[in-house]
Amino acid sequence: MAANTRVAAVTGANKGIGFAIVRNLALQYPTSPLNNPPLPLLIYLTARDQNKGQAALKDIQEDQKLRSAKALHTDGGPTTIKFAPLDISDGQSIKSFEAFLKKEHPDGIDYLVNNA
Repeated sequence: MAANTRVAAVTGANKGIGFAIVRNLALQYPTSPLNNPPLPLLIYLTARDQNKGQAALKDIQEDQKLRSAKALHTDGGPTTIKFAPLDISDGQSIKSFEAFLKKEHPDGIDYLVNNA
């Protein structure tokens, strides 16, 4: 767990349920019991296809409900969303994602949603 930021990862998040989980987590986090004590949240939106993942990230960042709620860091909110490549059917992709998380967050992450 990060000392100054909570960290979450959502697998298969470029569409459907995974996308909705990322969106709703960002939207509801500021008033959620998960935000106690209040800390920023970093969500990794993961997808196996880089282009689809980046497109989903762009859609989230341009989401008018998130923008008007000021949920995202770019609008003054507590949540930052980043894309990270992950194909859960590929062992090497899983190992790469694991190594990335260990390097970026040596104390671990707080939430993992295995949607894919």
